[in-house]
Amino acid sequence: MKTEFVSTSFGKFAYEDNGSGDVTYLMLHGGASNLRAWDGVVSSLKDSNRCVVVDLPGHGKTIVEPFGFRDLASALVEICNVLRVDKPILIGHSFGALAAAVTALHYPALFTGVMAVDPYLDSKEVKRKYRTLNDALDEIRNMTWPWRVTSDIDAEVDRCVEENYSRRKDSKSLRAMIHRGFRLQADGSYIRYPRREEEMNGVKANWSIDIGETFKAIESPLSIAVSIDSIWRLEKRRMNIEEFASVVRNFESIEFECKHDIPGYLPDELSNYIVSWTQRIAQRNITMT
Repeated sequence: MKTEFVSTSFGKFAYEDNGSGDVTYLMLHGGASNLRAWDGVVSSLKDSNRCVVVDLPGHGKTIVEPFGFRDLASALVEICNVLRVDKPILIGHSFGALAAAVTALHYPALFTGVMAVDPYLDSKEVKRKYRTLNDALDEIRNMTWPWRVTSDIDAEVDRCVEENYSRRKDSKSLRAMIHRGFRLQADGSYIRYPRREEEMNGVKANWSIDIGETFKAIESPLSIAVSIDSIWRLEKRRMNIEEFASVVRNFESIEFECKHDIPGYLPDELSNYIVSWTQRIAQRNITMT
């Protein structure tokens, strides 16, 4: 997998383009991650599909400061135009799922469908934990940052895997994802991105989004994958999903028995669902015509 860069009016984005086929998937990773998060899913899909994965601003090798989802949507459309990505299915995980939802909302004709993998489902989910924007920023500001500045990157990756990510399925791609997040500095040290400042800038830029209303307004086919072992009460999330189903014309959902990182814990199962959902979208389109 070769990383390349695409220029937009917002800066250069790192991406990888794998596989070929009639269906193209554009994949957006979650916060504090990078495009390596999709390795397991890409491996399952690329033999018969095209998979374009992107490092989001402030993450991986994309050296662009985080900004609002509305501008990110415009940047993603530019990326699609440059790479000749026509009518892709847009898939995002967590933070990337909200970015995908906003993009599909503002550019409904450009995407065949959008899948949100374990996102927040409404703004109340966020505000149960953070009453105000300052509360959310204070948590980032005061937390023990999980990544240290280091000159021994291999030892730091080992520590991160052991302390924070031991239950993820594919340890090889996990190590690659963590390693990719570090950038070599002029003094020979490595700093892990996103930094604290990037995380705070991302929260500030997107705090005002109404999450539930965004999902309910999507016109393209929408699927939401939810992790059963969620920090939020599952029954409440099922109520959100029922509300989406009553409003979004072409909607379905699925639950996975794992923690939040569905692409990392269950890449094969998620890939199988993606393929079956894509086939159902295609069949519905044929029936409608």
